[in-house]
Amino acid sequence: MKLTIEIDRKFTPREIAAAFCDLDDEGQAQFFIECASIASEWNIPGRLGADWQWYVVGRHLATCECSNDDARDMVREIARAASGAEP
Repeated sequence: MKLTIEIDRKFTPREIAAAFCDLDDEGQAQFFIECASIASEWNIPGRLGADWQWYVVGRHLATCECSNDDARDMVREIARAASGAEP
């Protein structure tokens, strides 16, 4: 027997963040890999794509009152490590 249940519910950013934080480093890396894969579908000729979205998110982190140094530092450290830099 197979039972499929569909729940129509939006998750808050905090709930998604909590789920992300429960993952180990492999799971967290896979999260970013999947985000990049999904976002690559946004790259349609004549439209703004994933690169623009990443720019807008970065700008938001840099300028919005809702952001903080912890969030900016996290993104910088991920980018630094992804570029091959040592700790």
